[in-house]
Amino acid sequence: VVKRGFAGEPADQVLQCIPSKQDCWLHVRAVPNFGSRGSVTSMLVIFEDVSDQKRLETVLARRASSLEQSMQEQVVQLQSRTKELEKMNKESDKNKQALLRALEDARHLEHQLQSEHKRLEAIISSIGDAVYVVDEKDRIILMNEAAERVFGRRF
Repeated sequence: VVKRGFAGEPADQVLQCIPSKQDCWLHVRAVPNFGSRGSVTSMLVIFEDVSDQKRLETVLARRASSLEQSMQEQVVQLQSRTKELEKMNKESDKNKQALLRALEDARHLEHQLQSEHKRLEAIISSIGDAVYVVDEKDRIILMNEAAERVFGRRF
């Protein structure tokens, strides 16, 4: 730094002190003063202790590295979880489609059952004899008009 100053160039550099038990860093600035002949006659040299700043930079660099590593790990975990959720979403879509098909089948069967019930009622109603239908608990679930006249009540 001093050599550059005597060469007529301003110098500005951060240097490590002579190794000791503690880290020591100096910010050295050298500004040459020129005489009337244009040569360097003197030099202003400023030494500033920047050791605390360097220690903080080191701590910050370590923390930044640790945070970066932690972020990378979290990104990997998030990517893995995203894949799991996408798989679950696909399975859910398949299940949803299967459920919609089952509901459509149930609607179709219900419609068929209603049609068959109407057809059965029409057939039973057209019979002149008394006809009634019971379920597995012997409850009357359907009867024609002739049966209503016989039993004296409507179903």
